[in-house]
Amino acid sequence: MGERRRAMDDILKTISVPLLRERGFKGSYPHFHRLVGDHVDLLMFQFRSDGSSFVVEISYADPDRKNVSFWPETPAKELQVSATRKRCRLGAKGQSGVDGTWFPLDYGPLTTQARHFKRLALNVNELLLEEAEPWWELSRHGT
Repeated sequence: MGERRRAMDDILKTISVPLLRERGFKGSYPHFHRLVGDHVDLLMFQFRSDGSSFVVEISYADPDRKNVSFWPETPAKELQVSATRKRCRLGAKGQSGVDGTWFPLDYGPLTTQARHFKRLALNVNELLLEEAEPWWELSRHGT
């Protein structure tokens, strides 16, 4: 794992993970879950294999586990986004043909790595509140 990837991990753990915890999520980076009744909200941070960018992917497990494609009996704390059928990458809302936002770790000469990574994490937090929460709410009501 490269230096930039480790630095971005640290920033996400400092800025985004506390927001997840405030909102009731448990788990360890990069996989998180939250129980809302019998419904499980899921989130993961996924980096490209070369570490150049990342995406935030969300999903859920309904009470009947119909959205879980394999091992539906898996305990909530062990469920991961990759085990589900219906998923969403944050940053795609309202954009046709967009598969979410890949957050690039590259930054230009007019900013610093720390400032750029902090801005990315704050953008993630904004998307958590504006896109993820409403999406999970809809998934709880079967839509």
